[in-house]
Parts: sequence; structure tokens; C-alpha cells
Amino acid sequence: MAKTQDIAEPKGADAKHAEAPKAHAKRPQMQVTGESSGEFGQVRKSVLFLGAVLIAYIVFLVLSGQMDDFFEAMAGVDASWVVRGALCFVAYCVLGVLGYAVPAARDANIPLGLRDLMSIEAAGVFFSFLSPGGTGAAPAQIYRLTRTGMSVGSASAFQYTRFFLYEFAEGLFAAIMLIFRYQYFFDTIGDFAIIGIILFATKILELVVLLAVCLMPNVVKKIGNWGIGLLRKTPLKADFDRWDEVVNNQVQEFSDGFKSAAKDLPMMGVALLVSMAQ
Repeated sequence: MAKTQDIAEPKGADAKHAEAPKAHAKRPQMQVTGESSGEFGQVRKSVLFLGAVLIAYIVFLVLSGQMDDFFEAMAGVDASWVVRGALCFVAYCVLGVLGYAVPAARDANIPLGLRDLMSIEAAGVFFSFLSPGGTGAAPAQIYRLTRTGMSVGSASAFQYTRFFLYEFAEGLFAAIMLIFRYQYFFDTIGDFAIIGIILFATKILELVVLLAVCLMPNVVKKIGNWGIGLLRKTPLKADFDRWDEVVNNQVQEFSDGFKSAAKDLPMMGVALLVSMAQ
């Protein structure tokens, strides 16, 4: 034991210098991985897709003999109107990003950055125009949210909280127009205004059903399990265990997330005002 060398603990200033390398070693270092290049690869694919759609549209105009009509129509367009319209659309998208940022800011566990919020809003706008009645917007946004690491239930709750507020604002805006400009619509477009009233009533019914799903998850789970039970008796081959997990866990998670957000009345109020402005 005589050969054992005792190493004294450094004291005072020496101790600080000795601990500094350890602290430095534990500090997380920013690394460049393949994830960013993968994301930019998806952006390139999206740009190529849009370019292919544009080329296909031009080919269609040429083959159908409508190219001259297209240029004739474009020649009569007021360029200043196009610029003002573009600025309005930019404002619409900015408010859309802000509409997602407001509920995201209340929960530190939601892993969303500015780029994610912009991508989510862009996905909603793009697939809303691409699909009939805008039905593709919500699935596209939920899918984009799951790419950030959120579960399907959490992503659905977050997206539908925003969706509910947007739809409520849309219905409220329509109600204000119908109340104060009811006669204007009938004088301008006649009985066609009745269709607007029917759509308004449908919007209210949609909100009621969505709210019921959010507040009564047990009913939804019973209906879902009943449907899965029927499908199990058919020759259909599917991952029914996966569907069981979605119905019994993700639906509950969806409902809990929506209820948690709904309790934050100041946040809901701000998000509603943003949606009204949008």
C-alpha cells in the first residue's frame, strides 16, 4: 500500500478550473445530421410537384385550344388588384400561423417551432384548395403534426382545437353578415341567399357534433368498438389491434387535450379573435 499515490482534491480556484472541463464536456453540442437534408429534400419534392402541376395545366391549355383565351383574360386583369389580393392572402397565412402559435404557446410539451407552424398552415391551405370542400386540410395538418413527434391523439386534439375556433369564428362572422346585411343578400342574389342560410345552419350542426365528440369520448369509443367488432366478423384483413388502440387510447387523449385547452379561456378568446381577423 506504500506505493499507492494519494491524489489530493483541488481546492479554491483550482477546483473551479478542474470542474470546468467536466461542465464543458456535458454541454450539448449542436450537430449537423441528415434530418435537415431530409426535410429540405421534402421541400424540393413539393416544389417539383407544384412545377409538374403547372406544366400539366399549361399543356392542357395548349391541347384544348384555350391558351389564347387565357392570355386574353389575363390581359384584362387589373395588376394592382392582383397585388392587393396577394397581400391579403399573405396576411391570411400570417394570421393562420398566429392562430396555431397561440394554443401552442400555452403548452411547453408541444414541440412546435416557427417553421413547424408555417408548414402546418401551408399544408392546410394547399390541401384545402386541392380537395373538394377543403376536406383534405385537417388530415394533412394532423399528419404534419405527427412528424414533430406528437401522437395521433395529441395532434388531433391540437388541430381540432384550432379547427373548432376557426369554424366558430366563421359561423359567427356569417351570423353577423346575415343579421345586418340580410336584405342586401336577397336584393343582390335573390333566392340563392337561402343556400347560404342552409350552409350556415350546417356549419352550426357541424360544430355541435364536433363538440359532442370532444366532450363525450366514451360514447365515441363505444361506437368505435362496436364498428371494429363488426369488421372482425368479416373476411376483411386489417390490423384491428391497431384500431383498438386508436379508439380506446387516442380518442381519450384527443378528448383530454381538447378539454385542457378549452379550460384556458383567455387563450381561447385570443385565438378566436385571431380567427375572426383571419
